[in-house]
Amino acid sequence: MLPALRLISRSILHGSIIALSFATFTLYLLLTAGGEINCLSAINIFFLGLVLWITGEMLCQLFKLHNTLIRAPLTLTLGTITMSLVAISALIIRTQALVIFEIYAVIAVILFVFISHFFIDAARFKDIAAKGDIVDLCIPALLFALVAFWSADLARALPILEATYHLNAWTDYYIHATEISQLGSAFSAGRGSILLVGESIPFYHYAFFGVSSILAGFVEIPPLGLATAFLTPYGIFVLVCGAYIWGTLLVSRTTGILCALFVLFLPDASTYGFRNGFFSFHWLLVTSPGTGYAIGIVLTTCSLLYISHVERQGSALFLAIATLIAVLFFRIHVFFLFLPSIMATIVFENESFKRYRRGIIFIVIGLSAISILILLLIPWAQSSWLDYSHVGDFLRVIHLNQDPTGYSDIAGWITTHTSPIFAMLLGIVFVPVIAVGALILVYPAVSLLCKTRSGPGYLDRLPIFLLISFVVMILITPAIPSGDITDLKHRSFPLLYVVFLLWTIVPISRFFFERLKRYDAFLKFILPALMVGAVGISFIRSTPPWFPIFGWGKSYYGLPVEKDLISAALFVRARRGPTDVVALLPTEPKSALSDHGTIFASLADTPIFLARYPIQQLHGKRRALIADERMKLLNAIDLNNHNCGSFRMLARHGITWLVTYDVSKPVGLPQSFKSNHVSVYDIANVLNSSCGSR
Repeated sequence: MLPALRLISRSILHGSIIALSFATFTLYLLLTAGGEINCLSAINIFFLGLVLWITGEMLCQLFKLHNTLIRAPLTLTLGTITMSLVAISALIIRTQALVIFEIYAVIAVILFVFISHFFIDAARFKDIAAKGDIVDLCIPALLFALVAFWSADLARALPILEATYHLNAWTDYYIHATEISQLGSAFSAGRGSILLVGESIPFYHYAFFGVSSILAGFVEIPPLGLATAFLTPYGIFVLVCGAYIWGTLLVSRTTGILCALFVLFLPDASTYGFRNGFFSFHWLLVTSPGTGYAIGIVLTTCSLLYISHVERQGSALFLAIATLIAVLFFRIHVFFLFLPSIMATIVFENESFKRYRRGIIFIVIGLSAISILILLLIPWAQSSWLDYSHVGDFLRVIHLNQDPTGYSDIAGWITTHTSPIFAMLLGIVFVPVIAVGALILVYPAVSLLCKTRSGPGYLDRLPIFLLISFVVMILITPAIPSGDITDLKHRSFPLLYVVFLLWTIVPISRFFFERLKRYDAFLKFILPALMVGAVGISFIRSTPPWFPIFGWGKSYYGLPVEKDLISAALFVRARRGPTDVVALLPTEPKSALSDHGTIFASLADTPIFLARYPIQQLHGKRRALIADERMKLLNAIDLNNHNCGSFRMLARHGITWLVTYDVSKPVGLPQSFKSNHVSVYDIANVLNSSCGSR
């Protein structure tokens, strides 16, 4: 019994170092965002980090993953995947994510003690521990520090909003904040959709909100602060963990750190050459927080597949399949791009299929040629395909509507002076070029060099199949229900960029470090030092790397918010209760994204009676009907001439707070909050003090 306790204690000590890194990272960013942190909050955050590690450590033990060079970041990544999927079960059970976490944490600790006691003997534990050292345990701290430095400006978005009334982030962050609230807030969770209170939550890849929603139960901060200060930075951490694991597994720790550095600090393809900002990796990484989580999981899947192949470890293969499926719940766009690519790569590299490779290639080329001929020769087929896939519209949007770019004049000339078919083919060919940049030439050159030396390694052809899958997605995916023709074709390109980047860094790093072995350790340090200095210099810029450089992006980034709306939202936040519902007047029937209700909910952390009305219309007839009924109710409210009947009607529908702008202000009724343009009414107080009763 005593040896088992010593083993468990030593293991928990290792986990505590990792959990402390997580807690320090989280506390720094949340304090930067203006969060109110007390000792209990800090302890809870540390415990969350410890449970993440415990979960990942159990999976490493059960699936026999013993490589200590990657174990620390791998445990956090696996723990994050599992914990996120567990947390979003709160949507099904209709409860707060924190409640799910508390139950899960007890189960996880018991299972950890059981597994450590019965499955790990002293000799095996000492053998595992002997292969690693304190450096490996501190790797997460280094990665956390890099991400915290890179995303510090984003974490300051909420304090800057409160001071200047401008959100220095993409407007979608108001929506992300409401998603965190409806999962993790004690005032919103379990009450259905936060923007159509009481109704079911539409299907979406919610898993990347999981850890943030747990934090929402620990920290006193508006959901918008959690979205900018933790949701996105932690997703970027998962991404750099995946990059580090891949680089370390194939070459060394130094290569792993270089992979993480280059993913964060190397200027992406939008900063040189064709300079199409719509294909800025760093812009979309921050604008779409689920992207970092999904790509990090993809890289972890690749690493597990590599382990299963090189070490002939079937258990790693099963875990790789599980993480592959998990990508679907974090970012469905990335899953659709990665699944066919990784399957094609594995099949093509399998020696059993070696004799069929040439035949498969000829069949694919033949089918592609036949499809092209059909589209060229049969007008109705071409018309049906274009109407379904909107390829022509997509190409016009990305090549002609993203000014300023480095090729605007050329694109315009091609469109006006060549045939539509030729312009379309050229436009499709150039999409991967503007997405990946110079890497589209560097990668094949490096691959050729590696092939002449030692032959291609496992998964070396993944970038090629990703490129093919990316083009196929452009050709066959339709518009989404909201009418966005770029969504399914464009949002997955960061995976293409990252894979091309890492699959280029690894062989170059291997090539140089093999030659540095003959020199002293000092010379071995020079190369990474020079590279770190180079990317550090490239990072010195007047705007953050995620700032949109395309013209129309200015309409969604850094937008002003009414001072009075922010004040009203913070007023209600300080007085909200677990059953409160807010209604806002006048209604906004044409505002699909960040209407007043969405902004209010992202700050007040309180459900809204009706917000984002056009989006509610897209999620089924029943939801559309309910949204219509609520819109009619709000439009029928008459607040003039001391109209108590309207307040009684609002109260009967469960509305407890009414927020009005100038045009909807009632006359002669007591206001709980009043500013130049916005008034807030506590409906119960109005009914009791001015209308006699409820």
